[in-house]
Amino acid sequence: MKNFLILFLMLHLSGALSAQTIPDSIARRKNIIKINPLSLLVGDVSLFYERVLTRYSSIVGGVGFGSETYEYPNNKANVPSPGRFHYERLTAEYRCYFAPIHQAPYGFYAGLYTRFSRLTLEDYQFDTQGEFIRDQQGLLVKAVSQRYVWIPGGMMGLQVAGKRLALDLFLGLQYQLPTSGPPLRSVVPELMSKETLVPRLGLTAGYRF
Repeated sequence: MKNFLILFLMLHLSGALSAQTIPDSIARRKNIIKINPLSLLVGDVSLFYERVLTRYSSIVGGVGFGSETYEYPNNKANVPSPGRFHYERLTAEYRCYFAPIHQAPYGFYAGLYTRFSRLTLEDYQFDTQGEFIRDQQGLLVKAVSQRYVWIPGGMMGLQVAGKRLALDLFLGLQYQLPTSGPPLRSVVPELMSKETLVPRLGLTAGYRF
């Protein structure tokens, strides 16, 4: 319900903007730096840069990263540090704005993008009974597993831009294509490293210049 309310509000604002003439001084601001405030709630940092190319097109580049630690139950003794999962992500996107009343970066748009992620899981090794594996010296064995994932996708969205601020709401589909090996073990790494079709929903806030 919250997402529908946000979409309704942005549609209303978009209609209000369409009735106005965009001053040349504002139209010349062809750059937007954006962040995804919702992703911060789950420990993900996403930063994007949009550059207007023509009246109805733009390109977007982005970087993102995040991490998660895995604590073990108290009965798992002698664990010197928790397991850790971290990832880095690059995004490149091309957008076409198709609301003729507006001009990029205003209004409705459709876009194609590609993402490339590097996923790293540093975790202790377990045997078939779920017990920690130790080496000949009795030390816990900790291994580093890494996967690279290519993610092509498409999206549609609405961007409301004022003199300096911009809000961008989008919805899309993307396909995860891991380049090597099986999915990483553990819930979040496994979801991010297996071959599957997943939705993409987001909201970014930005500054125009």
